Amino acid sequence: MAVASRACIFNCGSRYQLSKKAGEKMKRIKELQEGGRFDVVSDPAPPLAIEFMCDRDYQMFKSRESAKEEIKEALKDENVHVIWVYGMGGVGKTTLVKEIGKQVEKEKLFDKVVMAVVSQDPNLKPIQGEIARMLPLEFEEKEDVLEKAQKLSRKLQNEKSILIILDDMWDNLDLKQLRIPLDLDDNNQREKRGCCKILLTTRSQDVCHEMKTHPQIALDVLSEDDAWGLFKRNAGDVVEHTRALRDVAKEVARECKGLPVAIVTVAGALRDKKDLQVWEDALQEIKRVEPQYIKGLDQKVYKCVRWSYDYLDDVEIQRFFLYCCLFPEVYEIKIEQMMWYCFGAGVFENVETIEDARRRTRRIVNKLKASSLLFQGWSQDFIKMHDIVRDVAISIVSPPVAVGNRSHHDELFMVRAGKGLTEWQRMESGITKAVAGYTAISLMNNYIQKLPAADGLLESSSSGRLRTLLLQKDSSSRSKLEIPNTFFGGVIKSLTTLDRSTNIIGPSSLSPIQCLTNLRTLNLQGCRGLQQEVSVLGYLDL
Repeated sequence: MAVASRACIFNCGSRYQLSKKAGEKMKRIKELQEGGRFDVVSDPAPPLAIEFMCDRDYQMFKSRESAKEEIKEALKDENVHVIWVYGMGGVGKTTLVKEIGKQVEKEKLFDKVVMAVVSQDPNLKPIQGEIARMLPLEFEEKEDVLEKAQKLSRKLQNEKSILIILDDMWDNLDLKQLRIPLDLDDNNQREKRGCCKILLTTRSQDVCHEMKTHPQIALDVLSEDDAWGLFKRNAGDVVEHTRALRDVAKEVARECKGLPVAIVTVAGALRDKKDLQVWEDALQEIKRVEPQYIKGLDQKVYKCVRWSYDYLDDVEIQRFFLYCCLFPEVYEIKIEQMMWYCFGAGVFENVETIEDARRRTRRIVNKLKASSLLFQGWSQDFIKMHDIVRDVAISIVSPPVAVGNRSHHDELFMVRAGKGLTEWQRMESGITKAVAGYTAISLMNNYIQKLPAADGLLESSSSGRLRTLLLQKDSSSRSKLEIPNTFFGGVIKSLTTLDRSTNIIGPSSLSPIQCLTNLRTLNLQGCRGLQQEVSVLGYLDL
């Protein structure tokens, strides 16, 4: 990872020797590049399979069996091409459709199952990209949405049978814009072009009503028996320690209202706690949590997740947890990357070396996983955050909620990661300068090609609060991000973490960075054209 850090400090002699060797190596690299091309150094990675997106410890509940069978029967029906699954946030829609996708692919009902997250701010580019990666299909950077849709349509028509899962729909998305081949009346033509079906999930039944001709399958909360079984599984055998503790534990479980995401976060926080007083306090505290309105999120879920966050009772762990919401929804977060961000932002207390930071990071990750606020990604080196938990985390660090939390932390985030933005967003209207001092801004995985010379958002953060700025692009992006020399004007002294990875580095595009003398973490991993601009880093006190 091309990351620089203040933790690595050398004397002047050592620096001179290292720079001399670096210069010699750069000269040799340039000679090798001129003598041959290394555009392809390995075979393409195999496409992501739906089975690797499923929970390893998936548990089927009795109260879910009827909905599961209803969905599978609809998938087998030749006259059905679109199926809706609706239910409140945190009820388990995503987990269920992933498991069904894995089963129907294993049973050869479909030759291929692919999945994409739509989310609250639907953007066709990311949706097209997620589907393409699972097919697999490569897009060119220069291709627009329509060209990609046509290319995607041709690929889908060549598949004998395919199921496309579109998760977390908030508004009606025009499927014709994706060019997914559906509703073919001619059976011979359907057989020739392939069978394609779509399984969609949404929190709102109103979204389903806009397409009344398709099956709409409701996913309700867990039955009381299933909910208690899930609670016991996550809290441990301690819930049966005494009759009194079991009775209180059942009351706590009822406060979760049969919603799996609420159950696992609360039970995880109380796992193996044998003190009856702890359970009684938890019950009262959950009831007292002030509900917060978040679009599409049931307030009962908010109260349980928010209590689990408060129960951490450790500012360092809480701040680490909050920094995880800077990544896009359902993102595979690399633990090492989180370590660099938190080290740069000063999240860790009494940590001076990178090795100490790594050890502290692992301890914090284990704690958050045990509390079910984070869970393991595709390997031990990655973590993920449930979209509902991420919604709560973003609400904690967003105005005006964050202002009332300053006694616990001083974080105020602007999170626009993976929103498909093509230009820098100015500060939202209606937010006063008193609450505009963001400490972290995440614009990662967007399509912004140029930042403004002067911007009200950074000017409002000139009081020295902005510590983290994430501008990296998706690994598939081949576009350049231009940064004017005056862009960092108001945050020269405060910015400590900057991520510009996976960008094309053009002439003088790193020049604005040389004024950021307090940087502790700088990520330039995967940048192309870096060798021509690397000398700029010599101005930084790293």
